Amino acid sequence: MSDMDKFMRLRKPERTAVTKLLGAMDVELQKEDMNKDFLQARQSQVEDSMPKLDELDEKIKLTMLDKDETTDKDFEAEYDGIALYKNQVALMKVKVNAILFPMPNVGSPTRTEASGGGFSSASQTKWNYKLPKIEMKKFSGELMEWLGRWAQFKKIHED
Repeated sequence: MSDMDKFMRLRKPERTAVTKLLGAMDVELQKEDMNKDFLQARQSQVEDSMPKLDELDEKIKLTMLDKDETTDKDFEAEYDGIALYKNQVALMKVKVNAILFPMPNVGSPTRTEASGGGFSSASQTKWNYKLPKIEMKKFSGELMEWLGRWAQFKKIHED
């Protein structure tokens, strides 16, 4: 038996166990009164299994690369299979985390009819600032006063 066959035989029960955990989590997510402790426990089991699966996947890929009879198509198929499996695990993790740790819906844009169909914040806060009133110097027409007036205007404009 080749090394690759050994690694694949070792990986199969690991993947089967994770697949069953993912299936149980999916069934639980479909329930109206889902058990969050159950979801968290199963997610923890999946996370514990993933490093061993990752190690076996790497050994399989390296073994495939070392074999001369491995075609690019075979290697790509194995690589795609590994990526697909990891995506399924990641998707389930996102779904479970959305239930276990819901994000607060603060300040999300909502469509309002009163504002002409635009977007506004659901928890929009109106800020009031008390700023000092700035009065521009009156320009009398004297050329000597122009530079001071221009400097004041430029400062107000830039601020």
